[in-house]
Amino acid sequence: MMEDSYDTVREYGDRSLEYASELSETLTSFVKRDPLIAVAGAFLVGYIAAHLLRRLSS
Repeated sequence: MMEDSYDTVREYGDRSLEYASELSETLTSFVKRDPLIAVAGAFLVGYIAAHLLRRLSS
């Protein structure tokens, strides 16, 4: 019983690492293809996050 749980958790961890690796590769290739859009997107996400945090702290 305990071995099955351990194996299940290990499988979820392995899948998560594979997904993170694929996501990282995708983002890296996107930034290499369109760096200006990537920087603009990062700025926009940061601006929205700052705006929301200011609103929450008031």
